[in-house]
Amino acid sequence: NTDKLYNSIYQKAITITFWCKSLGSGEGGYGRLFYGAPTGSSNNINSFQCVHWSGLEDGQSDGAQLTFIISNNSEGQSDNFMYSTQLPAFNTAWSHIAFVIEPQSTNWNTKEHIAKIYVNGVLDQTYTNIWYPPITQNYDFEIGRWTTNEDSREYDGYLDDFRIYDKALSDFEVKQIYSGYTVSREKGHVSP
Repeated sequence: NTDKLYNSIYQKAITITFWCKSLGSGEGGYGRLFYGAPTGSSNNINSFQCVHWSGLEDGQSDGAQLTFIISNNSEGQSDNFMYSTQLPAFNTAWSHIAFVIEPQSTNWNTKEHIAKIYVNGVLDQTYTNIWYPPITQNYDFEIGRWTTNEDSREYDGYLDDFRIYDKALSDFEVKQIYSGYTVSREKGHVSP
C-alpha cells in the first residue's frame, strides 16, 4: 500500500534490509531487487532502486555487487550509482543487505545526504552528497522487479525478510539483525 509507505518514510531517515541469493543478473541483465518511482515517471527518472546486473553502466567490471540508485529533480540513473563490493559470486551464498539513508538537512531536493551499504552485518560502503528518494503520495514500489509492464526486468534469485524502517539503523542494529535479532521501533532497542 503506497499510502502506508508514504506516511511511514516520507522525508525521514530510511533503512531497507533484506536477504538475497542471486542466481544470475536477471531479465535482460538488469534484475531489480526493488524499484520505486512516482507514478507516471519515465523509466529510471526520479527513481529509488537496487539492481543486480551484468552490464557496465555503473562503471564496475563484474556482476559481483549490488548497485543502488537514487535520482531526483528529473534526473536519470547516470552519476547516481552506489555499489557494494562484498557480494559473493552468483549462486554461491545468501547475503544480508542493509541500505541506510541519513538525511543531512530538510533540503530534500538537494544532493547532500548520506547513504551506507552493509553486507552481512558489516559496513561496506559510505556515500556522501546523494539524493533523497523522491517519495510521493502516488508512488509505485515493486519488489523483485522493475515495473509491471512486459519489460519487468525481474530479479533472478531469492529474496527473504524484506523490511523498510523509518529510521537510520546504527551499525550495532544492522549487525544484530544480521545475527538474527529484531529491531523495535524504539531507538536502539534490539531483541531476539
